[in-house]
Amino acid sequence: MSLIALQPTTTYRRLRSAYDHAFQQLAREVRQLSRLQTLSSVGNQNVSAALEQVAAAERCYVETRNALADFLLSRQAEGDVTAPSPKPIPDEQARASIQEQAYFLWENAGKPRGNDQANWYRAEARVFSSASAAPYASR
Repeated sequence: MSLIALQPTTTYRRLRSAYDHAFQQLAREVRQLSRLQTLSSVGNQNVSAALEQVAAAERCYVETRNALADFLLSRQAEGDVTAPSPKPIPDEQARASIQEQAYFLWENAGKPRGNDQANWYRAEARVFSSASAAPYASR
């Protein structure tokens, strides 16, 4: 295999690794924020700082996700059948499970306002981590 043929795979692995890291970081920041919000002894300044961390992690996640998507779409447009295919988009069962988990998290936290994204990301992380062990659907 030539060096030119390895380049797309190497680029994909680099982008995928960055994406995975960004997603994990976002999930950690959301969990930290959630913990802070459940503690009554934590001041608003600490919660505000945690919200800023979540926002920064979300920006990084979106940037890496977009870079990975751009790479995959460019390979597809070029007709490169050797480009790795992304994981399938969650089916309706996965989406319903994420929605159910997010609702459960919100309800158990006392139904606070303004945590919808944090609850969704936490639920998504839970569903995807369990899906990697047992996929929802094979495509």
